[in-house]
Amino acid sequence: MKKHYLTKNEYGCRCTICRWQWREPPTSPCPGVPRFGRWRDIPDPLKTVGQLFQAGLKPRDTGDPDGCFQTKNDKQPRYWLYDQRQAVPKHKRTTTTTESLTQDRAIASVAKRLWEAGEIYTQVHRNVAIEAIPLVRNKFIGFRGRARVGDLPGEFSAIDLETNLSLPTHLEAVQITKNFVDQLLQNGIPNQTLDRDNFHEYLRQWGGGFIRMQDSGAGFYIRVNYFYKILSLSDLGVEPPTIDRKMTLLETYASLLAKPNIHYWSWSDHPESQQVCPELSLLLTLPEPDEFARLVLQALPDGKNPFFMPERKSRVPTLTFGEFSKRGRLADRDDKYRLRQAFIEWHEAAQSRLGINRLKLIYRVVYGVSWELIQEILIPNSGEWWEVLGVKPSADKDEVKKAYRRLVGLYHPDVNKSINAHERAVAINRAYEQFQQR
Repeated sequence: MKKHYLTKNEYGCRCTICRWQWREPPTSPCPGVPRFGRWRDIPDPLKTVGQLFQAGLKPRDTGDPDGCFQTKNDKQPRYWLYDQRQAVPKHKRTTTTTESLTQDRAIASVAKRLWEAGEIYTQVHRNVAIEAIPLVRNKFIGFRGRARVGDLPGEFSAIDLETNLSLPTHLEAVQITKNFVDQLLQNGIPNQTLDRDNFHEYLRQWGGGFIRMQDSGAGFYIRVNYFYKILSLSDLGVEPPTIDRKMTLLETYASLLAKPNIHYWSWSDHPESQQVCPELSLLLTLPEPDEFARLVLQALPDGKNPFFMPERKSRVPTLTFGEFSKRGRLADRDDKYRLRQAFIEWHEAAQSRLGINRLKLIYRVVYGVSWELIQEILIPNSGEWWEVLGVKPSADKDEVKKAYRRLVGLYHPDVNKSINAHERAVAINRAYEQFQQR
């Protein structure tokens, strides 16, 4: 229980945390999470402990609920609510020896360190590099397995794959990927899956898709990898290189994907670069960004918000090592607004030309970043008040008020039911209060 974070409105006052309204300031404490007074108002992912138990699940952390059920007459929450998507199996594997318990704790400690530092853990299995990717801005520690597999039997000889589930440790993410890689290397991509009767035809049409091998819901996103194909350049009006030279060229360009400080439009005069993957070919059809948008794009493969500046929680004037490692490379620049606006303009132009789904693939494959990180750059939850509200630092009162009303209308939890809506609404209200208190 905590203190309410109140804002005034025409009704009286409203708490942006628990989202309740009062005619007069409340006397009861805030539960610290959104609360619901009627069962029918509770969104589908939120469940009580009893409902999770019936589904064979339990909360990952009972001390960190995602909501609560509390009527107007209740002085305390009647039930705490937890996001079912973040729940864990009810019955865990038990450790029978002190040695195994110590080993599990050591693995969990390493997983926490990797997740906090944003490091990628890699294992090589049957000549396949399998990576455990820490999830960006996830509420709990989580990893996804990712790999690039070649020499598969059948028509689709090479694919990129990624797990659809968040695993609590890097080793679990690698292990579930290993099992799938073993099946692929032995039998290739199956045509009959749990979700589709003719999966091969779907891959021919779309170049990728989702595949499940078990009824548990665990599966993989796969994309046909054209990097392994030897394509002809005769239709491009240039002399085709030898097979050995072509593979060397493709490997050179492919090795630079998802790397910082790479300006991909400088490759436009090299036809072989456009055969590395479809996403790079799509990217090069877009107009070349200006120097400001290019700086942001080249910083994306760092895997963190290039404008993020961590809050100093101590009186020490310098950043600690942990704070320094999380700081974005553009965080100290005086022209952050101009850089961000240039990137937003390029992003909107690219989305209007290619569509949101193709643009997501470009960010994921060419720049190696998640869509969640792009959203954080477009509409940040932290930083100066003008960054959160998306206005110039010198904006007048009317401009700020207009931007505030537009953002509140988009991310008010009563309108926007996404997981991040509450967090964004709190950040927007806090930024507007900072502007008013100047």
